[in-house]
Amino acid sequence: MANGPVLELMLTRLTKIEQALQALRMDQRAARSSTLMLPEAALYLGLRTKAGQPNVSAVRALCRRRRLPFSKPGKHILIRRADLDRLLERTVVRHPLQAVGT
Repeated sequence: MANGPVLELMLTRLTKIEQALQALRMDQRAARSSTLMLPEAALYLGLRTKAGQPNVSAVRALCRRRRLPFSKPGKHILIRRADLDRLLERTVVRHPLQAVGT
């Protein structure tokens, strides 16, 4: 039964590798597309859960509160990259001594 912990460790590592590959695939799709789905939008914004997964709930909340425009042509929520860029620009925290307009 000494193999039990070893197998469990290997399974844990394989799961982490699989998650990293999935995130990489989403990043690559996001780089090519001007319209992103929720997980890709979360990665684009840098929103991840503690487990390292895309924080879809946070993006969904931004949409629900109408802070982020979205479309829903079917069952999937789609978000334009330009709208994500505008959200990032609107939420920039500037230093109080920074000149206005710069």
